Amino acid sequence: METLGSGGRLPADTQKISPKIISVTGSAGKTTTKSMIASILRERWKVFESANSRNTHVHTREHADLLKESVYQVAVVEYGMSYYKNIEKHCKQLQPSVGVITNVGTAHMGHFNGDVKEVAKAKSELIIGMEPSGVLYVNDDDENSQYLNTEAFQGTIRTIGTNQSCDYIASNIYYSLDGMKFEVTINNKKFPIYIPIYGNHNVYNALFAIAVSYEQGLSIEEIQNGLAKFMKPKRRITVDKLSENVLLIDDCHSSNPNALKAAIDVLENISTFQNVVVLGSMLELGKSSPSIHCEIGEYLVNKKVDYLFTYGRQARMIYNCAISAGFPPERAGHFANHTMLKHELAKRTENTTFLVKGSRKMNMEEIVEFIRELIIQQE
Repeated sequence: METLGSGGRLPADTQKISPKIISVTGSAGKTTTKSMIASILRERWKVFESANSRNTHVHTREHADLLKESVYQVAVVEYGMSYYKNIEKHCKQLQPSVGVITNVGTAHMGHFNGDVKEVAKAKSELIIGMEPSGVLYVNDDDENSQYLNTEAFQGTIRTIGTNQSCDYIASNIYYSLDGMKFEVTINNKKFPIYIPIYGNHNVYNALFAIAVSYEQGLSIEEIQNGLAKFMKPKRRITVDKLSENVLLIDDCHSSNPNALKAAIDVLENISTFQNVVVLGSMLELGKSSPSIHCEIGEYLVNKKVDYLFTYGRQARMIYNCAISAGFPPERAGHFANHTMLKHELAKRTENTTFLVKGSRKMNMEEIVEFIRELIIQQE
């Protein structure tokens, strides 16, 4: 078996062992990356995977207690973070020997004085808290990951991305039926990969899963099979065909600028109908919130967006800046409550793809279910 490094191979015995701890953090893509890693590793081992969104340090303490008398060979856990010391607490409960930092973005930036470098400093608690001889995986294409504190790390650092200097390289990326296809280059050899979820951003998530699994000794065939079986988390680029001429993209689990742009890109690539984008506010962005929401408004003007509807105080800036940047005002609206928004959406029920996204506290899943029921009633 060819590997770039042993990464600490897993034991074959399954009786009351201490499982290898693989942790995943980052501003976006944590849950999907975690689930992709677990899906691959299940091809060979008994795997504990932290449940979706159970990613606080309190949850990690519960996971640690559960794993004390477990038969799991590996645990793949997600380390959430909103403030300094959060990830430090995770690592004290379960110290990983393998760490993944998907990216460093603006999520929760309001808790860090609006400074992405401070976000990177908080993410770097994983690097400090993991086993000193462990393996760290970072996204070489992510500009802000350069601010991670890797200088003192004594272990191994692996990079994923699309440039030729990376250890794991994605190329020939394209949309296919129900997902993405691309090639991964490992040790100068290319292998075909399919993932059953849309979006270039999910190619990066898959690269992390490929890298971690390959260095645990899994074969390319096991990696391909594990990714093909991946079950995407709920409300994350979930595409439902509600009728012959209506698609619904439910991405309302959470929202941050990078994830929102990625969702708009997915819409642009898969829809053949008129595109209706429904956006709730992005929260916890602090003093940068107005400019970041404005950036989204300007971004979608040049995308295949036919109608734009926003909801929430901060989301008004998306609406305002989209109009200022040239989006047709007769095709846009900002709404103070869900009732008014639903009334407008009820007018557009044919030959339409809906994209619904917003921070969790905006309760955009209520809009998703309204659209779903509306179309079903018309069938």
